[in-house]
Amino acid sequence: MILVLLLLLILLNIYLFQQFPAPSKPKDASFYDVIIVLGCPCKADGSISPMQKGRMDKAISIYTQKKASYLIVSGGSIQNNHNEALCMKNYTLTKNIKEDVVFTENKASNTFENSKLCKQICIQHHFHKILVVTSRFHIRRSAFFVRKFFSDFDMETADTRSPFIMYVQEYFRLWNTLFYEWKLKKKKQS
Repeated sequence: MILVLLLLLILLNIYLFQQFPAPSKPKDASFYDVIIVLGCPCKADGSISPMQKGRMDKAISIYTQKKASYLIVSGGSIQNNHNEALCMKNYTLTKNIKEDVVFTENKASNTFENSKLCKQICIQHHFHKILVVTSRFHIRRSAFFVRKFFSDFDMETADTRSPFIMYVQEYFRLWNTLFYEWKLKKKKQS
């Protein structure tokens, strides 16, 4: 019985990771119109969280290597009253990045909305080739949503390590996303 359950668990995980394939690493010589940094909550006092800082440091590093022309920071006020995008933009300005190269998308409340609302900014400014920066635990699900809105994109992860609990939570979010995708598909068929 335990062997059967273990086999079922393995098969379910194979299916899950086929639905959310890991994106390929960007090529070193790539140049991007824009880097999109996906949001995550600020600290309760409104200062930048370690996860935001890690994502921003990666994006700023790529930008200062002259591998992109612009930045978009994305995220609303989800877990507290502090806006994720504005917090990340303020951090960017402390790193001597000019304000006119940083766009803010400050309404998104989830990863799907990050992609959808950033797509509108990209259309408005004629950005075609994009790089999306997020955390390592979040890369599969964010790539899943980015694929829905962008055809020419790469994904990059922040260099900071995330707590193990984030990977566990993300695992269940992957299943939750599949469930909602299945419901949408059923609704369209009806």
